[in-house]
Amino acid sequence: MYKVIAVSVLLGVFLAACGSYATPPEDFLSARVQFADPELAKKSITVAGFVDFVRGLKSGDQETRILGWVAKGESWTLVSESAGEKYEYRFADVMTDRGGKQVVVLHDIYRDGKSQDKTTLLNLIIK
Repeated sequence: MYKVIAVSVLLGVFLAACGSYATPPEDFLSARVQFADPELAKKSITVAGFVDFVRGLKSGDQETRILGWVAKGESWTLVSESAGEKYEYRFADVMTDRGGKQVVVLHDIYRDGKSQDKTTLLNLIIK
């Protein structure tokens, strides 16, 4: 009986913790990411592709874990964890470029709440 109660409580805590994450729409995930660095922009990476790059990061023998997406107004934030640190990748909502293609802009990257140098970090993420 106690095991059932304990499992129910743990499941409730787990679901409550996961409840803050949302699933972005397909047009957002398939949009091309616009980077400030022209070399990265040439690679034509989608948001879904960017998530794959982040997921592939390793810090020593520790892998990166994708926690989920947070929607806030017109923007989306990808939240991950790597080597015990929380990373947030903040994107604008979907826009259309001059050629009619859907794009999003990666605005900021935060590590444990502190803004990071995007250029340096992106060159480690995207290979």
